[in-house]
Parts: sequence; C-alpha cells; structure tokens
Amino acid sequence: MTHHLSLSAVVVALTLVLCGCESPSDVVGPPQEQTVPLVPLELGNRWTYRVTTMTTEGDTSWVDTISFFISRDTVVNGVPWSIYSYDGPEAGTVGYRNDAIGFHLTNWEHWQDSFVYPAKVGDTYGQFTVVSVDSGIVTPLGLLTCYVYRTTWAGIELYTIIAPGVGIVRRESAGIPWDTGIPFRSQDLDLIAASLVKGAG
Repeated sequence: MTHHLSLSAVVVALTLVLCGCESPSDVVGPPQEQTVPLVPLELGNRWTYRVTTMTTEGDTSWVDTISFFISRDTVVNGVPWSIYSYDGPEAGTVGYRNDAIGFHLTNWEHWQDSFVYPAKVGDTYGQFTVVSVDSGIVTPLGLLTCYVYRTTWAGIELYTIIAPGVGIVRRESAGIPWDTGIPFRSQDLDLIAASLVKGAG
C-alpha cells in the first residue's frame, strides 16, 4: 500500500466530504447487506472526489477534484474485474471486484487492498480491520450508513470509509518523500458526488 507523492497516489487513494443534509428524506440506508454490493460496479458508475494533498507538516498543500468511473470489464487469470478510469484515460489499469469475501482493488502487480464485507467490528482481512459497520456519515449525498476500515502503514493509521451500495466515501493515503524518507499522511479523497446505475451490482 505504498503511495508516493504522484498522480498514481491520487488514482490509488479514495475518501468523502462531510457536510450538512437538510431533511430526514436525505437519509440513505442502512442497506440490505445480502443484496447490496459494497461498491456497485456497473459500467458507467462515476464518483467525484475532492482531493486534499498535505505537506509533511500536515498543512493543506492543494485541493482539487477528480472523477473515477467504471470504464470496462476484463478477466485476469480467469477472474472477472471492473476497470476504473479517471477523467477519461485509464488509471494505469486498476481493477475493482466484489466477491464472497468483500471488495478488492488491485493493479495485479504490486498491491491489492481488500475490505471484508459483510463483517462485524473487529474482523480483519489482509491489512484492514473493521472498526465500525454502522457509522452515520453526513455527505453531499445525504446521511450514509458506512463501514469504517483501519490500517497502519509505516506507523500511520489510515482510514477507508465505504457506504454499501454507494461506494468509497473517504480514503486516506500516506507517502514517503524521497528527500527525508519520513512517512506522513499525504492525501485524502472525499466523495462529493456520485452517478450510479440503478440496480448496480
């Protein structure tokens, strides 16, 4: 899960903006876990994120937006995957997949992140531990009921928040500068909009 300060770190990372919702009708969830995938992967599904990049001192360096979308399906070693791209071109070919274990994303060469689902608090798969299965996160999409996953990389705690049936709401990344070699939390992605195919699975 090594993320350096480059566009590839933006592509690998994912996270969600906290803001107010105006009425109870804005509330989304909780979903039915037996039928709702952790991340819906229908072709054309799109998520837009605010990207916040930090300095080694923890200050905000710059803020931008990026959109990811499911561009096509593929099969790797006999296993089906969905390819996600950003703002047009492919993101170095990164795959998404839901299966009986949960949700996975990988580049098939150097890393794979896996999030167990359904799960209970304390469940661990790979490097991620479930710390909540019902956190209410207020977002531009309304109040989402989310799973919260924690991992530790180079001594830094990082969180990924995912709303079943909606997708990744917040994802934190860390990096190691080439000059100092000291790891730090380098980037957050926060979901600000989503366009999802109805009945995505």
